[in-house]
Amino acid sequence: MSETPDEAPHEAFAEVPGERLRPSPPSLRAAGAIIDYMVVLMVVVPVLKLTARSGEVTSLGTTLSIVLIAGYPIIGIGWFSTTLGKWVTRQSVSRNGKRPPGLLAASARYLVSAMPFFVSQAIDDGSGSSTFAAMASIILFGLVYLPILFDPERRGLHDRAAGTIVVTHLRTLADRVERSRPPV
Repeated sequence: MSETPDEAPHEAFAEVPGERLRPSPPSLRAAGAIIDYMVVLMVVVPVLKLTARSGEVTSLGTTLSIVLIAGYPIIGIGWFSTTLGKWVTRQSVSRNGKRPPGLLAASARYLVSAMPFFVSQAIDDGSGSSTFAAMASIILFGLVYLPILFDPERRGLHDRAAGTIVVTHLRTLADRVERSRPPV
């Protein structure tokens, strides 16, 4: 898979004939992320309710929730190159021209993307009104995700840290025409 000087890095990931790849635009990435958050919530909320005792969240519920929240993107991207949200929006994650990127890269990607949450939890004073924790979270969120808006390859800090790129799968006009023809 050699890359010519005029070939964009994401073009090296094309594997399906008649399909073009391009870096996923921020709007499509946001749509996929919203779907993924909904999927995770639909699983985590019942787990928390089922494991609660007297209306209180238990350590089992918390542990299972953390495993589900982290495991969903790590396993989805690491083994299958996509999550449900990315699949619905025709996106996949690649690393060095290979799909799927593997569990190590997916774990690194997840840890960097979750950094704003981890830091805000670590510095929160527990009162629920920690302005400093909220500001730190917003600043870190911007550092991780704002590069997606300005980078030509639409890579955020989490993509750079893991060496990944999120691409959108586009079918070419020739492919669409070929698929619409009835078999002879």
